[in-house]
Amino acid sequence: MGPGQPNPMTFSSRSRSNVLTWLDTLSTSCPDPPFACRTLGSHEHRKRRAPDSDSPKPPFKRPCPLTPPASTIMSVSPAKRSHDTPDSISVASSSNQDDDQTPRSKKIRMVPEWGSQPPTTSSRRSASVSPKKLARNWAVRNASARQFTIKEDIPASLQSMWKDIGRYDRGIGTIGLAEKEAVEAAQTTIPEYEQDIFEGFFYEQEPPAGDGTRTALGPTPSVAAVLDIMERGISCRDEQMDEAGWNQIVHNRILELAFTGLWCKNDDIVAFSPCTSATIMSNYTDAISRKVDFCACIRPDALSAIAIQSVRDQDALASVSINHTDFPPLQARPIALSIETKIHGEGMNNAEAQLVTWHAAQWRLLDRLVGRADPKMQLPEFLPGMIIQGHEWLFVASTKRGDQVTLWTSQHIGSTAKATGVYQIVCVLQYLKRWIEETYWPWFKQAVLRFSDET
Repeated sequence: MGPGQPNPMTFSSRSRSNVLTWLDTLSTSCPDPPFACRTLGSHEHRKRRAPDSDSPKPPFKRPCPLTPPASTIMSVSPAKRSHDTPDSISVASSSNQDDDQTPRSKKIRMVPEWGSQPPTTSSRRSASVSPKKLARNWAVRNASARQFTIKEDIPASLQSMWKDIGRYDRGIGTIGLAEKEAVEAAQTTIPEYEQDIFEGFFYEQEPPAGDGTRTALGPTPSVAAVLDIMERGISCRDEQMDEAGWNQIVHNRILELAFTGLWCKNDDIVAFSPCTSATIMSNYTDAISRKVDFCACIRPDALSAIAIQSVRDQDALASVSINHTDFPPLQARPIALSIETKIHGEGMNNAEAQLVTWHAAQWRLLDRLVGRADPKMQLPEFLPGMIIQGHEWLFVASTKRGDQVTLWTSQHIGSTAKATGVYQIVCVLQYLKRWIEETYWPWFKQAVLRFSDET
């Protein structure tokens, strides 16, 4: 150390003494901070103790934040501070959450009363929650998926439909008389038909007069159409096609054998539409918005279209859509059947969670629509749905008891890997189409549009 240079030890001791003297001037009581102070460990107390034994020891003080109060950092009005504090606490609390902790659903969103203006802004959680966790959380609160059993309190109409679809799953009456001869010939000339088993009861029974039960549902697909579906399905399976590929190549094609596409210009009341980007409107769900892949909807006639528009004109929320989604093609066409698809081998729990979320939102919509005027009409006894997993097609349905929505699963329908399975699937789709025309649509016109029985 050269002459004239300050002694660093003396400088250090003087600085410590100045700091300690400044600390003595502070108030012995510290105002409560906006967040809980962290208690210092014993090693931290030792670390902060002045090493110079000659320096006076300051009196003990309760540990406080070293940063000055917020009021000395920035000027914030009391009203503003009280408004922001809860948000700040919420942020701080969420930052301390365990990343592996199961995300919790929001509070149940209150659906606006009929005729009221819905909130101009709505918050949607951006965090991704797995459908399996979502289903588990909902099962505790207001929605669940359960195995169908006759022992449960299930509407007689759903029990009857379940039984009918079970018969079709066994192949009973799935091939119309018009195609019987072609199918019998294919069993001796086409390998895919030779290796399949066709029982006599697969064919429609000859009626005493008029069309039989199978013919009344709609046309049976031709042998060529069945082979085309099988080839498409096998190719998607072998090429490990993704969900979008299965939808476009296989599922869309088989739906066209039973329903009219929404884009077709004809007089069919029921049509189907892909809707993979359709999201649930936030007013109808308190969970993460889930989507389905296809919907069968109603194409209203001119008089019904006017009535639907009248309902939409009465309420700001309904003005967006007559459904629980604002997907443009479905805004004025009531949804009657929803279909969720997964690739071969993908988890069934995920599909069930997505469909029960979708159905729960649809139930909330229907409850709001039927309750908009007195007397309040009854809700439908159930809502039908389908889950497709690669080749396999399954029928499901949901019921509502109070606030509880239950998705009943599942009745096997058929497989696109087999010729008999394709006949079964098309037959069930046509069966559901007739149910929409003869049961669901008349209910909707009476309960929602308030048509009389004679209309």
